[in-house]
Amino acid sequence: FFDGNIFLASSNNIDCVVPVPWEQQASSLLESGQVEEAVLLAKDTEEGNRVRQKAGFMYLKEGNFMKAEEMLLKGSTDVREVLSIFPGMLPIKSKFVRSIPPLHTIPDISSIKQTEIAPNQFLVSYLQSVINREGNSLESCTEVHTAMVKVLCDVSPTEVVAFLKDENTLLDQEDLAEFFIAKDLQHFLAVLHWKDNNAEAALKIWSLIVTEKLSDEYFPGVEFFCRQLSLCSEELMYNYCDVALQKDITIGAKLFMKPQINFESDNQFIDNALNILSKYPEARTIFLEFLVLERKSDVEKHHTQLAMAFINQVKMAKDIQAEELSQNLSKLILTSKHLNAKFLLQNLKDTDLNYEKAILHGKLGEHDRALDILVNKLKDYKLAEHYCDDISANQPESKAKLLFLLLNIYMNPTSQMEKDKFTTLAVDLINNRAEDLNGTKVISILPETWNISIILPALRKFSRNLIHTQRMTKISKHLYKGENIQVHNKLVGCTKDPIFVMPNNYCVVCQKPFTSGGIARYPNGVMLHQDCIKDGEVCPITGEVFKIKL
Repeated sequence: FFDGNIFLASSNNIDCVVPVPWEQQASSLLESGQVEEAVLLAKDTEEGNRVRQKAGFMYLKEGNFMKAEEMLLKGSTDVREVLSIFPGMLPIKSKFVRSIPPLHTIPDISSIKQTEIAPNQFLVSYLQSVINREGNSLESCTEVHTAMVKVLCDVSPTEVVAFLKDENTLLDQEDLAEFFIAKDLQHFLAVLHWKDNNAEAALKIWSLIVTEKLSDEYFPGVEFFCRQLSLCSEELMYNYCDVALQKDITIGAKLFMKPQINFESDNQFIDNALNILSKYPEARTIFLEFLVLERKSDVEKHHTQLAMAFINQVKMAKDIQAEELSQNLSKLILTSKHLNAKFLLQNLKDTDLNYEKAILHGKLGEHDRALDILVNKLKDYKLAEHYCDDISANQPESKAKLLFLLLNIYMNPTSQMEKDKFTTLAVDLINNRAEDLNGTKVISILPETWNISIILPALRKFSRNLIHTQRMTKISKHLYKGENIQVHNKLVGCTKDPIFVMPNNYCVVCQKPFTSGGIARYPNGVMLHQDCIKDGEVCPITGEVFKIKL
Protein backbone atom coordinates (compact mmCIF):
# COMPACT_ATOMS: atom_id res chain seq x y z
CA PHE A 1 0.00 0.00 0.00
CA PHE A 2 1.46 3.36 -1.13
CA ASP A 3 0.48 6.30 1.10
CA GLY A 4 2.10 8.99 -1.06
CA ASN A 5 5.27 9.42 1.04
CA ILE A 6 8.62 8.90 -0.66
CA PHE A 7 11.72 8.18 1.49
CA LEU A 8 15.19 9.13 0.27
CA ALA A 9 18.21 7.65 2.07
CA SER A 10 21.80 8.86 1.93
CA SER A 11 24.92 7.99 3.88
CA ASN A 12 24.08 10.65 6.43
CA ASN A 13 20.32 11.30 6.26
CA ILE A 14 16.97 9.79 5.53
CA ASP A 15 14.59 12.34 3.92
CA CYS A 16 10.84 12.01 3.31
CA VAL A 17 9.00 13.75 0.44
CA VAL A 18 5.40 14.38 1.61
CA PRO A 19 2.53 15.45 -0.86
CA VAL A 20 1.16 19.00 -0.20
CA PRO A 21 -2.63 19.65 -0.82
CA TRP A 22 -3.37 21.96 -3.85
CA GLU A 23 -5.23 24.36 -1.57
CA GLN A 24 -2.08 24.90 0.49
CA GLN A 25 0.00 25.26 -2.66
CA ALA A 26 -2.42 27.82 -4.15
CA SER A 27 -2.45 29.78 -0.89
CA SER A 28 1.34 29.86 -0.82
CA LEU A 29 1.45 30.98 -4.45
CA LEU A 30 -1.01 33.80 -3.76
CA GLU A 31 1.06 34.94 -0.77
CA SER A 32 4.15 35.02 -2.95
CA GLY A 33 2.33 37.01 -5.67
CA GLN A 34 2.19 34.18 -8.19
CA VAL A 35 -1.49 34.75 -8.96
CA GLU A 36 -1.70 33.08 -12.35
CA GLU A 37 -0.06 29.87 -11.06
CA ALA A 38 -2.48 29.80 -8.13
CA VAL A 39 -5.48 30.17 -10.45
CA LEU A 40 -4.24 27.31 -12.61
CA LEU A 41 -4.27 25.04 -9.57
CA ALA A 42 -7.80 26.04 -8.53
CA LYS A 43 -10.44 23.42 -9.12
CA ASP A 44 -14.19 23.84 -9.68
CA THR A 45 -15.00 23.62 -6.00
CA GLU A 46 -15.97 26.10 -3.33
CA GLU A 47 -12.33 26.33 -2.25
CA GLY A 48 -11.33 26.83 -5.88
CA ASN A 49 -13.79 29.71 -6.16
CA ARG A 50 -12.27 31.26 -3.04
CA VAL A 51 -8.84 31.15 -4.71
CA ARG A 52 -10.27 32.90 -7.77
CA GLN A 53 -11.98 35.50 -5.59
CA LYS A 54 -8.70 36.28 -3.82
CA ALA A 55 -6.96 36.44 -7.19
CA GLY A 56 -9.63 38.84 -8.44
CA PHE A 57 -9.08 41.22 -5.55
CA MET A 58 -5.30 41.01 -5.99
CA TYR A 59 -5.69 41.97 -9.67
CA LEU A 60 -8.02 44.77 -8.59
CA LYS A 61 -5.45 46.09 -6.13
CA GLU A 62 -2.89 46.18 -8.93
CA GLY A 63 -5.32 48.08 -11.20
CA ASN A 64 -5.71 45.20 -13.66
CA PHE A 65 -9.47 45.63 -13.99
CA MET A 66 -10.00 43.24 -16.89
CA LYS A 67 -8.43 40.28 -15.10
CA ALA A 68 -10.06 41.32 -11.84
CA GLU A 69 -13.54 41.25 -13.40
CA GLU A 70 -12.85 37.88 -15.02
CA MET A 71 -11.70 36.25 -11.76
CA LEU A 72 -14.45 37.79 -9.64
CA LEU A 73 -17.10 36.51 -12.05
CA LYS A 74 -15.55 33.05 -12.37
CA GLY A 75 -15.24 32.79 -8.62
CA SER A 76 -18.96 33.64 -8.11
CA THR A 77 -17.97 36.44 -5.78
CA ASP A 78 -20.65 38.00 -3.59
CA VAL A 79 -21.15 41.34 -5.37
CA ARG A 80 -21.50 43.09 -2.02
CA GLU A 81 -17.90 42.12 -1.25
CA VAL A 82 -16.86 44.29 -4.20
CA LEU A 83 -19.35 47.06 -3.42
CA SER A 84 -18.09 47.28 0.16
CA ILE A 85 -14.78 48.76 -1.00
CA PHE A 86 -16.59 51.52 -2.94
CA PRO A 87 -17.74 54.08 -0.35
CA GLY A 88 -21.50 54.78 -0.40
CA MET A 89 -22.39 52.02 -2.83
CA LEU A 90 -24.05 49.74 -0.31
CA PRO A 91 -27.29 51.02 1.21
CA ILE A 92 -26.99 52.43 4.72
CA LYS A 93 -29.36 49.77 6.03
CA SER A 94 -27.40 46.94 4.44
CA LYS A 95 -26.48 44.17 6.92
CA PHE A 96 -23.65 42.81 4.79
CA VAL A 97 -20.45 41.75 6.63
CA ARG A 98 -17.22 41.06 4.75
CA SER A 99 -15.98 37.50 4.42
CA ILE A 100 -14.09 35.94 7.33
CA PRO A 101 -11.30 35.11 6.84
CA PRO A 102 -10.92 38.15 4.56
CA LEU A 103 -10.56 37.80 0.81
CA HIS A 104 -8.41 40.90 0.44
CA THR A 105 -6.60 43.67 2.25
CA ILE A 106 -8.14 46.63 0.35
CA PRO A 107 -9.56 49.17 2.84
CA ASP A 108 -11.35 51.10 0.05
CA ILE A 109 -11.04 51.68 -3.66
CA SER A 110 -8.85 54.76 -3.29
CA SER A 111 -5.97 52.60 -2.05
CA ILE A 112 -5.56 50.58 -5.27
CA LYS A 113 -3.00 51.33 -7.93
CA GLN A 114 -4.02 54.27 -10.12
CA THR A 115 -4.46 53.60 -13.84
CA GLU A 116 -5.95 55.35 -16.88
CA ILE A 117 -9.25 53.60 -16.26
CA ALA A 118 -11.31 54.99 -13.38
CA PRO A 119 -12.39 52.46 -10.74
CA ASN A 120 -16.06 53.44 -11.26
CA GLN A 121 -15.83 52.42 -14.92
CA PHE A 122 -14.66 49.00 -13.78
CA LEU A 123 -17.58 48.82 -11.36
CA VAL A 124 -20.13 49.63 -14.12
CA SER A 125 -18.67 46.93 -16.35
CA TYR A 126 -18.59 44.39 -13.51
CA LEU A 127 -22.13 45.13 -12.30
CA GLN A 128 -23.49 45.01 -15.84
CA SER A 129 -21.90 41.60 -16.34
CA VAL A 130 -23.42 40.35 -13.10
CA ILE A 131 -26.86 41.69 -14.03
CA ASN A 132 -26.69 40.17 -17.51
CA ARG A 133 -25.66 36.79 -16.10
CA GLU A 134 -27.87 36.55 -13.03
CA GLY A 135 -30.82 38.83 -13.81
CA ASN A 136 -33.31 39.27 -10.97
CA SER A 137 -32.47 35.84 -9.53
CA LEU A 138 -29.45 37.41 -7.82
CA GLU A 139 -29.77 37.25 -4.03
CA SER A 140 -28.63 40.84 -3.56
CA CYS A 141 -30.48 42.14 -6.64
CA THR A 142 -31.81 45.31 -4.97
CA GLU A 143 -28.38 46.30 -3.66
CA VAL A 144 -26.75 45.62 -7.03
CA HIS A 145 -29.32 47.65 -9.00
CA THR A 146 -29.17 50.49 -6.49
CA ALA A 147 -25.37 50.58 -6.72
CA MET A 148 -25.60 50.49 -10.52
CA VAL A 149 -27.72 53.64 -10.51
CA LYS A 150 -25.28 55.40 -8.18
CA VAL A 151 -22.20 54.58 -10.23
CA LEU A 152 -23.97 55.47 -13.52
CA CYS A 153 -24.61 58.95 -12.12
CA ASP A 154 -20.83 59.40 -12.11
CA VAL A 155 -19.77 57.43 -15.19
CA SER A 156 -22.71 57.79 -17.64
CA PRO A 157 -25.56 60.02 -16.37
CA THR A 158 -27.43 59.76 -19.68
CA GLU A 159 -28.12 56.08 -18.98
CA VAL A 160 -29.57 56.62 -15.51
CA VAL A 161 -33.16 57.39 -16.53
CA ALA A 162 -33.44 54.37 -18.83
CA PHE A 163 -32.09 52.12 -16.07
CA LEU A 164 -34.49 53.60 -13.51
CA LYS A 165 -37.48 53.13 -15.80
CA ASP A 166 -36.65 49.50 -16.60
CA GLU A 167 -39.44 47.40 -15.10
CA ASN A 168 -36.91 44.71 -14.12
CA THR A 169 -34.93 47.13 -12.00
CA LEU A 170 -35.34 46.64 -8.23
CA LEU A 171 -34.24 49.59 -6.11
CA ASP A 172 -33.85 50.69 -2.53
CA GLN A 173 -36.06 53.73 -2.94
CA GLU A 174 -35.21 55.39 0.38
CA ASP A 175 -31.44 55.00 0.05
CA LEU A 176 -31.42 56.13 -3.58
CA ALA A 177 -33.60 59.15 -2.77
CA GLU A 178 -31.12 60.25 -0.10
CA PHE A 179 -28.28 59.76 -2.59
CA PHE A 180 -29.98 61.92 -5.25
CA ILE A 181 -30.72 64.65 -2.72
CA ALA A 182 -27.11 64.63 -1.49
CA LYS A 183 -25.82 64.87 -5.06
CA ASP A 184 -28.50 67.44 -6.03
CA LEU A 185 -29.74 65.21 -8.87
CA GLN A 186 -33.31 66.51 -8.87
CA HIS A 187 -34.44 65.07 -12.21
CA PHE A 188 -33.31 61.57 -11.27
CA LEU A 189 -35.10 61.95 -7.93
CA ALA A 190 -38.31 62.88 -9.77
CA VAL A 191 -37.96 59.85 -12.09
CA LEU A 192 -37.52 57.68 -8.99
CA HIS A 193 -40.77 59.09 -7.53
CA TRP A 194 -42.50 58.44 -10.85
CA LYS A 195 -41.31 54.83 -10.83
CA ASP A 196 -42.69 54.51 -7.31
CA ASN A 197 -46.12 55.69 -8.63
CA ASN A 198 -45.79 58.97 -6.77
CA ALA A 199 -46.63 61.20 -9.74
CA GLU A 200 -47.42 64.27 -7.67
CA ALA A 201 -44.00 64.29 -5.97
CA ALA A 202 -42.31 63.87 -9.37
CA LEU A 203 -44.35 66.68 -10.94
CA LYS A 204 -43.58 68.98 -8.03
CA ILE A 205 -39.83 68.58 -8.59
CA TRP A 206 -40.11 68.90 -12.38
CA SER A 207 -42.26 72.02 -12.04
CA LEU A 208 -39.61 73.63 -9.82
CA ILE A 209 -36.97 72.84 -12.45
CA VAL A 210 -39.14 74.26 -15.26
CA THR A 211 -39.70 77.48 -13.30
CA GLU A 212 -35.93 77.59 -12.60
CA LYS A 213 -36.37 77.42 -8.84
CA LEU A 214 -34.22 74.29 -9.06
CA SER A 215 -31.58 73.48 -11.63
CA ASP A 216 -30.56 70.17 -13.14
CA GLU A 217 -28.44 69.79 -16.25
CA TYR A 218 -29.94 66.36 -16.97
CA PHE A 219 -33.56 67.58 -17.14
CA PRO A 220 -34.77 67.16 -20.77
CA GLY A 221 -36.93 70.30 -20.79
CA VAL A 222 -40.52 71.53 -20.74
CA GLU A 223 -41.60 69.18 -23.54
CA PHE A 224 -40.65 66.19 -21.38
CA PHE A 225 -42.57 67.73 -18.47
CA CYS A 226 -45.69 68.09 -20.64
CA ARG A 227 -45.37 64.55 -21.92
CA GLN A 228 -45.28 63.18 -18.38
CA LEU A 229 -48.06 65.49 -17.23
CA SER A 230 -50.31 64.28 -20.06
CA LEU A 231 -50.08 60.77 -18.59
CA CYS A 232 -51.45 61.90 -15.23
CA SER A 233 -54.99 62.34 -13.96
CA GLU A 234 -56.97 65.36 -15.12
CA GLU A 235 -56.75 66.85 -11.62
CA LEU A 236 -52.94 66.83 -11.66
CA MET A 237 -52.94 68.15 -15.22
CA TYR A 238 -55.12 71.09 -14.18
CA ASN A 239 -52.87 71.76 -11.15
CA TYR A 240 -49.59 71.87 -13.09
CA CYS A 241 -50.57 72.98 -16.61
CA ASP A 242 -49.90 76.64 -15.78
CA VAL A 243 -46.22 75.81 -15.27
CA ALA A 244 -45.93 74.52 -18.84
CA LEU A 245 -48.08 77.28 -20.35
CA GLN A 246 -46.06 80.04 -18.72
CA LYS A 247 -42.84 78.49 -19.99
CA ASP A 248 -43.92 77.67 -23.57
CA ILE A 249 -47.38 78.48 -24.93
CA THR A 250 -47.23 76.12 -27.91
CA ILE A 251 -45.95 73.09 -26.01
CA GLY A 252 -48.27 73.83 -23.09
CA ALA A 253 -51.32 73.87 -25.37
CA LYS A 254 -50.47 70.36 -26.59
CA LEU A 255 -51.19 69.10 -23.07
CA PHE A 256 -54.90 69.17 -23.83
CA MET A 257 -54.69 67.73 -27.35
CA LYS A 258 -55.72 64.14 -26.74
CA PRO A 259 -55.09 62.10 -29.92
CA GLN A 260 -58.33 60.11 -29.44
CA ILE A 261 -60.48 62.92 -28.04
CA ASN A 262 -64.22 62.20 -28.06
CA PHE A 263 -66.54 65.21 -28.18
CA GLU A 264 -69.30 63.44 -26.26
CA SER A 265 -67.45 61.65 -23.47
CA ASP A 266 -64.73 64.34 -23.17
CA ASN A 267 -67.12 67.28 -23.27
CA GLN A 268 -66.38 68.33 -19.67
CA PHE A 269 -62.63 67.98 -20.20
CA ILE A 270 -62.80 70.26 -23.27
CA ASP A 271 -64.82 72.88 -21.38
CA ASN A 272 -62.35 72.80 -18.48
CA ALA A 273 -59.44 73.13 -20.88
CA LEU A 274 -61.00 76.15 -22.61
CA ASN A 275 -61.65 77.79 -19.23
CA ILE A 276 -58.05 77.27 -18.14
CA LEU A 277 -56.69 78.49 -21.48
CA SER A 278 -58.76 81.66 -21.31
CA LYS A 279 -55.75 83.19 -19.51
CA TYR A 280 -53.54 82.26 -22.47
CA PRO A 281 -55.21 83.51 -25.70
CA GLU A 282 -52.54 82.11 -28.02
CA ALA A 283 -52.67 78.64 -26.45
CA ARG A 284 -56.47 78.75 -26.49
CA THR A 285 -56.41 79.49 -30.23
CA ILE A 286 -54.02 76.58 -30.84
CA PHE A 287 -56.33 74.24 -28.90
CA LEU A 288 -59.42 75.48 -30.77
CA GLU A 289 -57.63 74.96 -34.11
CA PHE A 290 -56.90 71.41 -32.98
CA LEU A 291 -60.58 70.82 -32.17
CA VAL A 292 -62.04 72.44 -35.29
CA LEU A 293 -59.48 71.96 -38.05
CA GLU A 294 -57.79 68.72 -37.02
CA ARG A 295 -60.42 66.79 -35.05
CA LYS A 296 -63.33 68.18 -37.13
CA SER A 297 -65.53 69.21 -34.21
CA ASP A 298 -69.16 69.96 -35.14
CA VAL A 299 -69.82 71.86 -31.91
CA GLU A 300 -71.03 75.39 -32.71
CA LYS A 301 -69.25 77.11 -29.81
CA HIS A 302 -65.87 75.67 -30.82
CA HIS A 303 -66.19 77.14 -34.33
CA THR A 304 -67.52 80.47 -33.08
CA GLN A 305 -64.83 80.79 -30.39
CA LEU A 306 -62.11 80.05 -32.93
CA ALA A 307 -63.52 82.71 -35.25
CA MET A 308 -63.58 85.18 -32.32
CA ALA A 309 -59.95 84.29 -31.54
CA PHE A 310 -59.00 85.05 -35.16
CA ILE A 311 -60.94 88.34 -35.01
CA ASN A 312 -59.10 89.41 -31.84
CA GLN A 313 -55.76 88.50 -33.43
CA VAL A 314 -56.56 90.60 -36.49
CA LYS A 315 -57.56 93.57 -34.32
CA MET A 316 -54.27 93.45 -32.41
CA ALA A 317 -51.99 92.67 -35.36
CA LYS A 318 -50.08 95.07 -37.58
CA ASP A 319 -50.97 95.62 -41.23
CA ILE A 320 -48.91 92.79 -42.80
CA GLN A 321 -49.78 90.30 -40.05
CA ALA A 322 -53.42 91.38 -40.09
CA GLU A 323 -53.75 90.53 -43.77
CA GLU A 324 -52.36 87.02 -43.20
CA LEU A 325 -54.55 86.45 -40.13
CA SER A 326 -57.66 87.72 -41.92
CA GLN A 327 -57.12 84.99 -44.53
CA ASN A 328 -57.35 82.39 -41.75
CA LEU A 329 -60.60 83.99 -40.60
CA SER A 330 -62.03 84.10 -44.13
CA LYS A 331 -61.17 80.44 -44.74
CA LEU A 332 -62.82 79.40 -41.48
CA ILE A 333 -66.01 81.42 -42.15
CA LEU A 334 -66.26 80.03 -45.68
CA THR A 335 -65.72 76.37 -44.79
CA SER A 336 -67.44 76.11 -41.41
CA LYS A 337 -71.09 75.07 -41.22
CA HIS A 338 -71.34 75.52 -37.45
CA LEU A 339 -70.75 79.24 -36.89
CA ASN A 340 -73.04 81.64 -35.03
CA ALA A 341 -73.08 84.16 -37.87
CA LYS A 342 -75.25 86.77 -36.10
CA PHE A 343 -72.98 86.84 -33.06
CA LEU A 344 -69.87 87.22 -35.21
CA LEU A 345 -71.43 90.03 -37.25
CA GLN A 346 -72.02 91.98 -34.04
CA ASN A 347 -68.34 91.61 -33.17
CA LEU A 348 -67.25 92.69 -36.65
CA LYS A 349 -69.22 95.94 -36.62
CA ASP A 350 -66.28 98.15 -35.68
CA THR A 351 -63.74 96.45 -37.95
CA ASP A 352 -62.65 96.79 -41.57
CA LEU A 353 -63.18 93.08 -42.23
CA ASN A 354 -65.86 93.78 -44.82
CA TYR A 355 -65.30 90.62 -46.87
CA GLU A 356 -65.76 88.53 -43.74
CA LYS A 357 -68.94 90.49 -42.96
CA ALA A 358 -70.18 89.77 -46.46
CA ILE A 359 -69.53 86.03 -46.09
CA LEU A 360 -71.41 85.98 -42.77
CA HIS A 361 -74.37 87.76 -44.38
CA GLY A 362 -74.21 85.09 -47.06
CA LYS A 363 -74.26 82.38 -44.40
CA LEU A 364 -77.50 83.93 -43.17
CA GLY A 365 -78.89 83.93 -46.70
CA GLU A 366 -78.59 87.74 -46.95
CA HIS A 367 -76.70 87.70 -50.23
CA ASP A 368 -78.07 91.07 -51.35
CA ARG A 369 -76.58 92.75 -48.26
CA ALA A 370 -73.32 90.89 -48.73
CA LEU A 371 -72.95 91.98 -52.35
CA ASP A 372 -74.03 95.51 -51.47
CA ILE A 373 -71.11 95.72 -49.04
CA LEU A 374 -68.63 94.47 -51.62
CA VAL A 375 -69.93 96.51 -54.55
CA ASN A 376 -71.15 99.79 -53.08
CA LYS A 377 -69.04 100.03 -49.94
CA LEU A 378 -65.74 98.35 -50.78
CA LYS A 379 -66.10 98.92 -54.54
CA ASP A 380 -64.14 95.70 -55.01
CA TYR A 381 -65.88 94.12 -57.97
CA LYS A 382 -63.46 91.22 -58.37
CA LEU A 383 -64.01 90.37 -54.72
CA ALA A 384 -67.75 90.40 -55.35
CA GLU A 385 -67.30 87.76 -58.05
CA HIS A 386 -65.02 85.75 -55.74
CA TYR A 387 -67.74 85.91 -53.12
CA CYS A 388 -70.21 84.33 -55.54
CA ASP A 389 -67.72 81.55 -56.29
CA ASP A 390 -66.74 80.97 -52.66
CA ILE A 391 -70.18 81.02 -51.09
CA SER A 392 -71.70 78.76 -53.76
CA ALA A 393 -69.13 76.03 -53.01
CA ASN A 394 -69.06 74.90 -56.68
CA GLN A 395 -72.83 74.35 -56.85
CA PRO A 396 -73.86 75.53 -60.36
CA GLU A 397 -77.43 76.54 -59.48
CA SER A 398 -76.34 78.48 -56.40
CA LYS A 399 -73.55 80.17 -58.35
CA ALA A 400 -75.95 81.17 -61.14
CA LYS A 401 -78.36 82.76 -58.64
CA LEU A 402 -75.59 84.74 -56.90
CA LEU A 403 -74.10 85.99 -60.15
CA PHE A 404 -77.56 86.98 -61.35
CA LEU A 405 -78.05 88.88 -58.08
CA LEU A 406 -74.74 90.67 -58.67
CA LEU A 407 -75.85 91.49 -62.22
CA ASN A 408 -79.05 93.02 -60.86
CA ILE A 409 -76.98 95.30 -58.61
CA TYR A 410 -74.95 96.42 -61.63
CA MET A 411 -78.13 96.98 -63.64
CA ASN A 412 -79.66 99.07 -60.86
CA PRO A 413 -76.92 101.33 -59.45
CA THR A 414 -77.66 103.33 -56.30
CA SER A 415 -76.13 106.44 -57.87
CA GLN A 416 -76.92 107.64 -61.39
CA MET A 417 -73.41 109.06 -61.55
CA GLU A 418 -72.05 105.52 -61.66
CA LYS A 419 -74.55 104.23 -64.21
CA ASP A 420 -72.06 104.07 -67.10
CA LYS A 421 -69.44 102.39 -64.92
CA PHE A 422 -71.93 99.81 -63.67
CA THR A 423 -73.18 99.20 -67.20
CA THR A 424 -69.64 98.34 -68.25
CA LEU A 425 -69.32 96.02 -65.24
CA ALA A 426 -72.61 94.36 -66.15
CA VAL A 427 -71.50 93.78 -69.76
CA ASP A 428 -68.16 92.34 -68.60
CA LEU A 429 -69.91 90.08 -66.10
CA ILE A 430 -72.33 88.76 -68.73
CA ASN A 431 -69.60 88.12 -71.29
CA ASN A 432 -67.03 86.67 -68.86
CA ARG A 433 -69.38 84.53 -66.79
CA ALA A 434 -71.91 83.50 -69.42
CA GLU A 435 -71.25 79.81 -68.78
CA ASP A 436 -72.24 80.23 -65.12
CA LEU A 437 -75.26 82.49 -65.69
CA ASN A 438 -78.81 81.49 -66.57
CA GLY A 439 -79.11 82.89 -70.09
CA THR A 440 -82.93 83.06 -70.10
CA LYS A 441 -83.03 85.16 -66.92
CA VAL A 442 -80.22 87.42 -68.09
CA ILE A 443 -81.89 88.20 -71.40
CA SER A 444 -85.17 88.93 -69.63
CA ILE A 445 -83.69 91.87 -67.66
CA LEU A 446 -81.65 93.47 -70.44
CA PRO A 447 -82.73 97.03 -71.30
CA GLU A 448 -84.22 97.54 -74.75
CA THR A 449 -81.73 100.36 -75.36
CA TRP A 450 -78.75 98.02 -75.32
CA ASN A 451 -77.00 97.16 -78.57
CA ILE A 452 -77.13 93.38 -78.89
CA SER A 453 -73.59 93.27 -80.30
CA ILE A 454 -72.01 94.22 -76.95
CA ILE A 455 -73.05 90.89 -75.43
CA LEU A 456 -72.59 88.82 -78.57
CA PRO A 457 -69.93 86.52 -76.94
CA ALA A 458 -72.38 85.78 -74.13
CA LEU A 459 -75.27 85.17 -76.53
CA ARG A 460 -73.21 82.58 -78.36
CA LYS A 461 -72.51 80.78 -75.11
CA PHE A 462 -76.16 81.09 -74.02
CA SER A 463 -77.30 79.59 -77.31
CA ARG A 464 -74.82 76.74 -77.04
CA ASN A 465 -75.90 76.06 -73.48
CA LEU A 466 -79.56 76.23 -74.45
CA ILE A 467 -79.07 73.83 -77.36
CA HIS A 468 -77.07 71.52 -75.08
CA THR A 469 -79.82 71.65 -72.44
CA GLN A 470 -82.50 70.89 -75.04
CA ARG A 471 -80.53 67.94 -76.36
CA MET A 472 -79.91 66.57 -72.88
CA THR A 473 -83.61 67.01 -72.08
CA LYS A 474 -84.59 65.04 -75.20
CA ILE A 475 -82.11 62.29 -74.30
CA SER A 476 -83.52 62.09 -70.76
CA LYS A 477 -87.06 62.06 -72.15
CA HIS A 478 -86.31 59.13 -74.48
CA LEU A 479 -84.49 57.25 -71.72
CA TYR A 480 -87.49 57.60 -69.41
CA LYS A 481 -89.77 56.61 -72.25
CA GLY A 482 -87.71 53.46 -72.87
CA GLU A 483 -87.79 52.67 -69.15
CA ASN A 484 -91.57 53.08 -69.13
CA ILE A 485 -91.91 50.67 -72.07
CA GLN A 486 -89.77 48.10 -70.27
CA VAL A 487 -91.90 48.36 -67.13
CA HIS A 488 -95.08 47.95 -69.14
CA ASN A 489 -93.56 44.95 -70.89
CA LYS A 490 -92.80 43.36 -67.53
CA LEU A 491 -96.31 44.09 -66.35
CA VAL A 492 -97.82 42.47 -69.47
CA GLY A 493 -95.59 39.43 -68.94
CA CYS A 494 -96.88 39.06 -65.39
CA THR A 495 -100.59 39.54 -66.21
CA LYS A 496 -101.07 37.94 -69.66
CA ASP A 497 -101.91 34.46 -68.31
CA PRO A 498 -105.49 34.01 -66.98
CA ILE A 499 -106.11 33.17 -63.33
CA PHE A 500 -108.52 30.30 -62.69
CA VAL A 501 -110.39 30.40 -59.39
CA MET A 502 -112.08 27.18 -58.39
CA PRO A 503 -115.08 27.01 -55.99
CA ASN A 504 -112.89 25.35 -53.35
CA ASN A 505 -110.09 27.97 -53.56
CA TYR A 506 -109.68 30.29 -50.56
CA CYS A 507 -107.53 33.22 -49.44
CA VAL A 508 -104.23 32.07 -47.89
CA VAL A 509 -104.35 34.91 -45.35
CA CYS A 510 -107.92 35.06 -44.03
CA GLN A 511 -108.84 31.50 -45.09
CA LYS A 512 -112.13 32.72 -46.66
CA PRO A 513 -113.45 31.93 -50.19
CA PHE A 514 -113.15 34.45 -53.03
CA THR A 515 -116.84 35.40 -53.05
CA SER A 516 -116.10 39.12 -52.69
CA GLY A 517 -113.22 41.59 -52.21
CA GLY A 518 -111.34 40.98 -55.48
CA ILE A 519 -108.45 38.60 -56.13
CA ALA A 520 -104.67 39.20 -56.06
CA ARG A 521 -102.02 36.71 -57.17
CA TYR A 522 -98.24 36.61 -56.53
CA PRO A 523 -95.92 35.40 -59.33
CA ASN A 524 -95.45 32.09 -57.53
CA GLY A 525 -99.20 31.33 -57.77
CA VAL A 526 -100.24 32.27 -54.21
CA MET A 527 -103.73 33.91 -54.28
CA LEU A 528 -105.37 36.14 -51.69
CA HIS A 529 -107.91 38.95 -51.32
CA GLN A 530 -106.76 42.38 -52.37
CA ASP A 531 -107.67 43.67 -48.92
CA CYS A 532 -105.39 41.04 -47.32
CA ILE A 533 -102.23 42.27 -49.04
CA LYS A 534 -99.69 43.66 -46.54
CA ASP A 535 -96.68 43.88 -48.85
CA GLY A 536 -97.11 43.54 -52.59
CA GLU A 537 -93.46 42.48 -53.02
CA VAL A 538 -93.28 39.73 -50.36
CA CYS A 539 -95.22 36.44 -50.48
CA PRO A 540 -97.08 35.97 -47.15
CA ILE A 541 -96.60 32.18 -47.28
CA THR A 542 -93.02 31.58 -48.55
CA GLY A 543 -91.52 34.98 -47.76
CA GLU A 544 -90.14 35.19 -51.31
CA VAL A 545 -89.39 38.73 -52.47
CA PHE A 546 -90.60 39.83 -55.92
CA LYS A 547 -89.11 42.87 -57.65
CA ILE A 548 -89.19 43.93 -61.26
CA LYS A 549 -85.64 44.08 -62.60
CA LEU A 550 -85.13 46.35 -65.56
